[in-house]
Amino acid sequence: MTGHEGDPGRGDAAEVERLARWRREKVDDLDLGRYHAVRCGEWAATSWRAESGRAFVAEAEAIVRELDVLLSTVDEHGVALEGYARELVDIAAAQRLLEQARARAEEARDDASATLVVLEAEAELRVDLPGVSTPADHRHVERSALERRIVDAVAELGVVGRRWAELVDRRRAADHRLLSALHGGGAVGALVETADAARGVTSPEGALGVVAGLTPFELASLLADVPLLAVLVGQASPEEVRGWWESLGVDVALDEDGFSAAQRALLAGAPGLFGALDGLPPSARVRANGIAARRQIAENERTIAGVLDDPERGAVMDGLVTALRRETSTSRVPRRCRRRCSSTRGTARATASSRWSATGRLRPSACTRTCPARSRR
Repeated sequence: MTGHEGDPGRGDAAEVERLARWRREKVDDLDLGRYHAVRCGEWAATSWRAESGRAFVAEAEAIVRELDVLLSTVDEHGVALEGYARELVDIAAAQRLLEQARARAEEARDDASATLVVLEAEAELRVDLPGVSTPADHRHVERSALERRIVDAVAELGVVGRRWAELVDRRRAADHRLLSALHGGGAVGALVETADAARGVTSPEGALGVVAGLTPFELASLLADVPLLAVLVGQASPEEVRGWWESLGVDVALDEDGFSAAQRALLAGAPGLFGALDGLPPSARVRANGIAARRQIAENERTIAGVLDDPERGAVMDGLVTALRRETSTSRVPRRCRRRCSSTRGTARATASSRWSATGRLRPSACTRTCPARSRR
């Protein structure tokens, strides 16, 4: 017995409905985020004239495109989950009816079979007179009725079995539709297919062909899932890289810096990889390295903020800062002189501290009058 043959109505429809509601709420959040990204891009396009402003606009446009795909996919997931939850409820209700019908048929079959056994046992213990209506005749009629009841119950069980098999097929089809919806769509399905194709790539040329045309987020996810792909791209010759890069800017719209949408996506999705890739034009590598530097700065700031927000690490840092300040405040007076001249005051201490040699040894003339330790010696 495989799949849901034993329990086609298995599953928590309420939990599936909760997941569907969560995706509907997420669609609202993503839609709001898209609205703000569009507004920021529009403001930067009209008010931010510097080169960094153009880079910001390109990043905002890429984010909006990604949000469009994500919005559509999450919405499809929500619709699929809602339909799946309704299907689970219907299948579970149909299963309960079939279980009740099966229980009734089994009970009728078992009761009739038990009664028939008793009837046969009674027939063996009695002797009927010929030509006289006897209980045997009545037992024959009763036996026939019991046999019909058994046949009807078995037939009912057959019907229940066929309907149960249909219910199993219905559940299997519902599962398949849900999986297709969750793993399909623009946000997941294309990336899954690309990842499957990337795992079979063995040459730099093939690796360059796989990464072309992906969005920044798809590229970052793909390289994280198939790290060998970045190694193969890095092994491509400068001539291969140059020809491949130029092909991405043919017969397509270019921005003010001369980059196509596919080229911008590559630089934003893997700046560390393409910033160091021989064969790319200097402008592309500079742009990629600038993106990588900004992201590294942001990551460093988040790391520092996390350290400062951690109470235990914060206490350690406070202790280190206090120790450094104490060491800095006493670094002008050697520890040995401060210990010996602890009873001095005013200029005598400063005079004593100034008479230490560069090697840390006390000059013979130091502390002759004011240092008690020197006077006792």
